[in-house]
Amino acid sequence: MRWMNKSLTAFALLIALLVFEVAHSAYYYPKLPARMASHFAGDGHANGWSGKPAFFVVHLATLAGTAALLSTIGWIMPWFPKSTVNLPHKEYWLSEQQAAKTYAVLSAQMMWFAAGTVAFFIGLGHLVFRANLLPQPRLSDGVWWLLVGYLAFTTIWCAGLLVRFARRPRDA
Repeated sequence: MRWMNKSLTAFALLIALLVFEVAHSAYYYPKLPARMASHFAGDGHANGWSGKPAFFVVHLATLAGTAALLSTIGWIMPWFPKSTVNLPHKEYWLSEQQAAKTYAVLSAQMMWFAAGTVAFFIGLGHLVFRANLLPQPRLSDGVWWLLVGYLAFTTIWCAGLLVRFARRPRDA
């Protein structure tokens, strides 16, 4: 039950992030130029362009698609062949006695990963919006801090899963 609550909390956060991004995009849309920088070189200078409507369609579709894909993986994982699930002590964690709880944990964790990934994309989108408000669009160096934060989140998320499933009860 505890993992169900964590899954619902992560799902609520994911929905809140998506709603926030629709409002965030609606706020910036009228402020941005008709032709937007949509790709940036490593030094932050724009080197690819798109029309504003196309940019926003791709941006919001990417967020919604990412949220749907990552959260759905967690929900459908119980129907995957056990051979495709890679866990330490898999024979224990996917046994009849443990499988339901294991899949609930994995589903909740995938929902948190979806929320973290969507938050990263929202941050990236914000930096792109801000860059396009400049006369010569240039992505700020904040993109590197955003990337470091996302990599740290991903590392901690992976480590948490490994620690959670690396141990099993002594009597197992």
